[in-house]
Amino acid sequence: MKGKQITKDNHYLAQSYLKQWESSKGKVWCYRTLVSHENVPLWNETHIEGTAFLTHFYSRFEKGLISDEMEDWFSSEFEAPASLVLSKVLINDSLKPE
Repeated sequence: MKGKQITKDNHYLAQSYLKQWESSKGKVWCYRTLVSHENVPLWNETHIEGTAFLTHFYSRFEKGLISDEMEDWFSSEFEAPASLVLSKVLINDSLKPE
């Protein structure tokens, strides 16, 4: 859409969820299922921002313009509310039905 910054790297696993397994500042350990050589380590410490994303996964073209509507919807309807709940669960805070 015009005048709006488009999210290029769409995470299919919320970064706030991955932060629960943070091994060092902003990083998590990732297991590689495919490696190029036997000397390549199976486990690799990776930045959370570079984990579980695809470029323009939720982007779409609409009337000749790129739309980020789906990414915005996921963020506002699922990721942001879930992030608040996860943070409460982690500190053993009470949850309410709302």
